[in-house]
Amino acid sequence: MGRRPRHSKEDFQAIALAAAQAIIAEEGLQSLNVRAVAARMGCSVGTIYNIFEGIEELVALVNGETLDALYDALSQAPVTGSPERDLHVLLDLYLKFVTERKSSWNLLFEERLPEAKEPPAWYFEKIAQLFTLLTRILKPVFRPDQKEELAHAVRLLWISLHGVWSLNARGHLPIVSGDPLETVAHSMVDTYLAGLRARASDG
Repeated sequence: MGRRPRHSKEDFQAIALAAAQAIIAEEGLQSLNVRAVAARMGCSVGTIYNIFEGIEELVALVNGETLDALYDALSQAPVTGSPERDLHVLLDLYLKFVTERKSSWNLLFEERLPEAKEPPAWYFEKIAQLFTLLTRILKPVFRPDQKEELAHAVRLLWISLHGVWSLNARGHLPIVSGDPLETVAHSMVDTYLAGLRARASDG
């Protein structure tokens, strides 16, 4: 009988990430642990620890793939120079992504593993990369010398949108609004842009 082919470290990582994502999607984050990943892969727990420091590293890599996928999805939004138009297109793509990949999205922000470590530097770099998409869209609202104000506006808008999604994900949005998620999110974007425009004209 021939030997089983050996996977490279990169191949093994990819298989482990796929196993972790399947567990999250099918059973939820509470079922994600090294033993579950090893069982799904058909290998020993020790083999997992030979590749990963622990479940925290595996989760960070899963989150990294989610952030990359989100960036790819949002990058489809055009930048026409009209913040009102472009931001609503971006918002539709965002809502579509987080709805279709709810479990992965919750792993990013809604759930936290016990004793989770600080995310690695590349994790924050991926977040910053996402912010560049909003920056390009909001840039026409600000003067060239208002870089700090633009960066602040981008972060605040992202936080606000995530707050709306979080309320909806927990089933709490109907408590504060009778409108569906899409209506609330788009209305908030309109209000936010109107405020930015008014501030710019006053300045």
